Amino acid sequence: MNRALLAAAVALSLAANVLLVVRWRTALRPAETPAIALRAAPAPATSARSVDPETWTRLDAAGEPAEFVARLRAKGYPPAVIRAIVRAQLNERFADRLKAINDAIAAQPYWRGQGYMTDPKISAAQRALNREINDAMRSLLGASFNDLGDAERTALVRRFGDLPPGKIDALQQIASDYGDMMNEVRAAARTSGGTMLLPEDTKKLALLEREMRADIANVLTPEELDAYDLRTSRTANTLRNQLQAFEPTEPEFLALYQINKAFDDRYASMETLTPDQRRERADAQKQLAPEIQAALGPDRYADYERKTDPVWLQNNRFASEFDLPPTAVDQLFAIQKDLTDRAKAIKQGNPPYEQLSAQLTALDQEATLRLTPVLGDQLLGGYRSGYGYWLRELQPPPRPPPKP
Repeated sequence: MNRALLAAAVALSLAANVLLVVRWRTALRPAETPAIALRAAPAPATSARSVDPETWTRLDAAGEPAEFVARLRAKGYPPAVIRAIVRAQLNERFADRLKAINDAIAAQPYWRGQGYMTDPKISAAQRALNREINDAMRSLLGASFNDLGDAERTALVRRFGDLPPGKIDALQQIASDYGDMMNEVRAAARTSGGTMLLPEDTKKLALLEREMRADIANVLTPEELDAYDLRTSRTANTLRNQLQAFEPTEPEFLALYQINKAFDDRYASMETLTPDQRRERADAQKQLAPEIQAALGPDRYADYERKTDPVWLQNNRFASEFDLPPTAVDQLFAIQKDLTDRAKAIKQGNPPYEQLSAQLTALDQEATLRLTPVLGDQLLGGYRSGYGYWLRELQPPPRPPPKP
């Protein structure tokens, strides 16, 4: 589906955002002649952060912007420097609009969070201005808009794969276009006072995700699409975060990626699932364990289970923060699992209060005895008040009131 038509369809379904249709359609058409766009921009007010006017004089910045860029190239400025100069000039030309957005953010009451997150109008204005500046730069710089320095190129290759600059630019534009449309759906939901997306909102987001995927697939070959997914997909990003402590080899990562990708492709984004689908997804996710065990083997699977367990990760963060040896993490994990499991069993037995209190107190004392050799007396106090929140489960509950 054409992105301009899709954007219009989504926007028209949002009664409070009808005017955004025009902006989306305009943003997706070829940019206006840059000279006209720049001349139409209001002259910025002088401020402490403004670029020294003499800078532009020394660079001979008078005249049409395209001519200015041509002069910079003729003088031998590298593409990265030209881009920086052009962006600085555009920021100067659009300074009034930038200032208005910053003032609007600053005017938001502190108790409502960040202004650009809570006010859809501010978010829309930011995205529109950023798009306008980038479109002007793309029009002014032409092919050299994609001429990147080594650091920029390395970052983009790591993100998108070793693709031609034109394809990387197209992927960034697709992400920007659909990101805008998805943000408008979420913003409209917030504006209507809802804290959760309604079924019609999730349908719109699901449609946008499918169309974005189709547009990306039209840009890339199947092999490039596979490489792109390994770097940017929700599955890959979730796995990278989940497996940091596990430190998989590349074959292990690829095996886990294939298992999880098939699962994610079936259930799509959590954001677009109904409550029933979320419950079905949670049940189905439990069935992945045998596949993962078969892919990793018994020893590595045991390591995987431990190092992706939230309890182990919590203790790992504590050990890292206080420079404890790696062995301390497994010790803390084993102590916590053992004592909390035993406390749970005691409570489920529903013993008389005196017996319950005595058994839990004994577990709490055992925790101190077992944790002290691992942490030391000083660190144990900090652990109890912070990361050792689980120790509260070993405290006896308040004595119940006497029966009348």
